[in-house]
Amino acid sequence: MKGNFESLQSLVAEIEQQEKVKHDFLVPNQFMRMENDNSISIPTKIGSLSSNFEVNDTFHSQLASKLSIPKKYYDAMTDIPGLRSTNVNAWLNHREEKNLVRTLDGKARALLSDRYKPIDHLLILHSFLPSVQGMEIKFQSNSLTSSKLYIQMLFPKLEGEVERGDVVQAGITLTNSETGQGSVDVSTFLYRLVCSNGMIGESLLHKYHAGRKVGNDIEDYDIYADDTIKAELKSFELRFRDILKHAISEVGFQNQLLKLKKAAGVPVERPKEAVEEVTRRYLLNNDESDNLMNNFFSEKKTVWGLANSLTALAKTIENPDRQYYFESIGNDIVLKPEQWGEVK
Repeated sequence: MKGNFESLQSLVAEIEQQEKVKHDFLVPNQFMRMENDNSISIPTKIGSLSSNFEVNDTFHSQLASKLSIPKKYYDAMTDIPGLRSTNVNAWLNHREEKNLVRTLDGKARALLSDRYKPIDHLLILHSFLPSVQGMEIKFQSNSLTSSKLYIQMLFPKLEGEVERGDVVQAGITLTNSETGQGSVDVSTFLYRLVCSNGMIGESLLHKYHAGRKVGNDIEDYDIYADDTIKAELKSFELRFRDILKHAISEVGFQNQLLKLKKAAGVPVERPKEAVEEVTRRYLLNNDESDNLMNNFFSEKKTVWGLANSLTALAKTIENPDRQYYFESIGNDIVLKPEQWGEVK
């Protein structure tokens, strides 16, 4: 990934700033109201007047899903003034449920279940960063989007050859979402030195944002008041420490390297058909598919070459979420080399 923050320090500073302007509210359906196509009103305290919040794309998608309204129709309703708000408000009043509404800087950014357990970026960093103190590491990229946090780090001393002159370094990728679009996850990461491609591998830690129902009334849902979550996050520091020991072990790295070497030894007999199958299976657009084919021209016609042609796409786009996607599916190609060598 290219990263949209130059340093870890600047990323942390942005996350600390966001902590000051975000709030969570536990709100029953009947207290929510869509005022127009792009704003929602909710009371922010018991007995208070409602406040309006601009709604982002994530909130819209989650609201449509919650109310079982097909997203295509949900979007099309904006063609008729008032239609979407009328439908949404009717369904909200019809269902007796509570929601966790997450806001940031006056905007509604997520609509989640009352069982959602906020495990937010700053608390993850406070658990993760102490685990890497004193280690010889290199932070490769640091990204933050409205959907996710991404941190990629390398262990420069842990490297090996896939083929002669084709060296990869070991690392890990840490991801988290505050808006219901992914769990806390630490995955292996391999960095190809010859072309600066990254590949995200197997998950080493996976923690879902799920727990008990919270609260009975409309409230400002402050995660820092929950000692249970604090204690759990404290335990993450120990888990991160153990995971890092595994990630930097020579045995673990050699096992990953064997998979890459195997993929490098499987020829792709029909490159054009293989690219078409990748395009179909992973929903690439036309430009991405054309770039994949162009990349493959400059690689050996092996499964390893196909995987690198795919991960190289991450360097041609600006969206970190999409970059992460391409680096992840490159690993899918490597894990099942035979099926790509036999594409008809």
